[in-house]
Parts: sequence; C-alpha cells; structure tokens
Amino acid sequence: MTRCGYLGIIEDNKGGFLHLFHDSQGKARIPFLLLVWVFLLSVSPALARDISIQIPQEVLARMIHDTLPLHLPIKKRGLSGDIWIQSMENLVLGKNEVSFRADIRGKDIRYLRKIRNRPLDLRFGNVKMLLECRGTLRYDPGEQTLYITPYVREEIDKSRSGRAAMGVAPLIGLFSGIEYPLGIQGLKPLNTRLGKSVLKIRFRISDIRTRDNMLFIDVKPSVEARGTDAVGSSK
Repeated sequence: MTRCGYLGIIEDNKGGFLHLFHDSQGKARIPFLLLVWVFLLSVSPALARDISIQIPQEVLARMIHDTLPLHLPIKKRGLSGDIWIQSMENLVLGKNEVSFRADIRGKDIRYLRKIRNRPLDLRFGNVKMLLECRGTLRYDPGEQTLYITPYVREEIDKSRSGRAAMGVAPLIGLFSGIEYPLGIQGLKPLNTRLGKSVLKIRFRISDIRTRDNMLFIDVKPSVEARGTDAVGSSK
C-alpha cells in the first residue's frame, strides 16, 4: 500500500480546506482537486497498489465545520419534522468510532405511533439540544457507502424547564442506535498523455476507517492505456 501523507496541506481556490462531507442530500463528495493530488503522487510503479490518504483530526474537524449546518434525514418510523446539526466540537477519532459534542436543532418535530392500538402523539415542536455523542463507523465498498451509527451519551444543556426537559428526553432516545448512510460520490476518471499513449486512470474507494485521531481513505487506482491513433479514430 502506498501512503500519501496528510491532506491538510491542500486548500481550494477560496482558501478553505477541501470538503469531504458536503452534499444537500447528506451524501459525501470527493473534490476533483483531491483526485489530481492522488494522481500526482501515484503515477509510479506503485500505481497498481492501494493509495492510503491520511487526514488528521484537526483537518477533518475544519472540513466538517465548513459543511455545517447539516440537514439529517429522519430514519425513525413515525418521526417527522426537520433536524440539523448546527455545530460539532470536541471531535475524537478512535478505532472505527468517533466521539463529539453536537448542537442539534429541530423544527416541527413530532412522533406519532400506535402502541397497543392506542395513539401516541408527542409534539416536540422546535427544539435545541446540546449532546455528547459517540458513533460507530463501517464502510461498504460494494455500495460505496459509509455508515455511521450515533449513540447519545448525555444531554449537556439542561437549562430548560423541567417540563421541557422531560419532553425532550424521549426524543434523544429516538436518535440513538440508528444507522445513517453517507453515500460516496463516484470518483471521476483522469485522462493523461504519456508518450504516444493516453492513460485513463479510474479510482475506487476500497476502505474508510479511523484510528488514533486519523481518518484513513484507501483508494484503488486502475489504468487503461490506449494509443493516440485509436483515440483519434474513436472521435
């Protein structure tokens, strides 16, 4: 496996760090500049091996910060409304798990179910929660999807009234233990000329994992070579 070092030195044309988790539908994006960087470091005899990209915790924290607020899809049956992560702090990366403090905002939150044929209607309305969380991670290379399962450890902000706190408590439980998918956007192939041949380099993410306050992304490149005559005739 070829190790490519830290991603923290790369910035986009606006001066900000490249965004990894950024999509209106909650799907992750891998920016084109990242692919160029991987390409420049990988055109070598090691091209046939996986490339390991390492992102330190502090760089990842800045990347996540730039994507917030982030709208969360509601996965719990009977739960309706809109939920956002307003801010995230104290990010720690362990072995395929993360811990963090999240400022959660909700609008028109309602939980409606039937229990033993009796309706349960909890109307939370607009809520603000400051939560200590941990989450487990797993990556499915076949689906190109990163799954995160958050668990709420405790509620930090308890300044609300007793009645409001009692009302929010069951809502906190509804967030825990639910697996959320983060689909990875397909990586576009790169074309480059080498002598009289044109190389098409395709990339596929083979693994995503965390350990020791580092995020590791393993990328597997594959190369297809064609002569310039063949390319010209195909136009």
